[in-house]
Amino acid sequence: MWDELKSLIPRTARGWILFLIVMIWVPQVLYDLVVKPGLGATGEFIVKLVSSASANLRDSIYATAALDPTAIPSQSIYQLIYMAFPGMLLGVWIGSQITRRQQKKRMKHADASVSEVSIESLEAKLADLNKTQRSFEIAGLIAVLILATLGTYQVSAQKLSTQIWLRFNADMRILAPKVSDVQVKELQAQFSSMTTKADYVALQEKLRSLQSSASVKLKSLEE
Repeated sequence: MWDELKSLIPRTARGWILFLIVMIWVPQVLYDLVVKPGLGATGEFIVKLVSSASANLRDSIYATAALDPTAIPSQSIYQLIYMAFPGMLLGVWIGSQITRRQQKKRMKHADASVSEVSIESLEAKLADLNKTQRSFEIAGLIAVLILATLGTYQVSAQKLSTQIWLRFNADMRILAPKVSDVQVKELQAQFSSMTTKADYVALQEKLRSLQSSASVKLKSLEE
């Protein structure tokens, strides 16, 4: 057992890169997404990246925020799905490494009576198998990274929508004693009808002016 575990120690730059991703980066991302309040650095980066590439996806974050995203249970589902990806990646990598080490051991302990031609033939077949295995590993790694990126975006976008909704409602409670009921209702109506980021920016301008006149500190305008 110990020998098998020692055999998993990376011996190449590619192996060390994968090892560091699995053992350091993945747990940090999971902590940011599942435990840490807010988006976290990775979630924020992916949301900005995807949002800059697609205006519709960016606007959908604000449209969802207007509909009380705290009642949507999909975030928990996405989190559970996302948490399975690192385990899949780690399992595939460990399995492939153990298989490769075992193949090499079998070749080393091959019967000495086997002819030279047979040994060369076996080595050639093993080389072909290794190439095929590496191709599957690379394809699997790319697929897992794509799915993990999409999962990270879904969870992060949901958290951002929830954060926008919570901060706005906190602002309404802060402003309620300082402004008229009509102003509060107008702001709530504007927020509920929000469908794009531009709508949210326009709402922010109104909140910013009210923050000055009411001498309060609003949650939505802290950043």
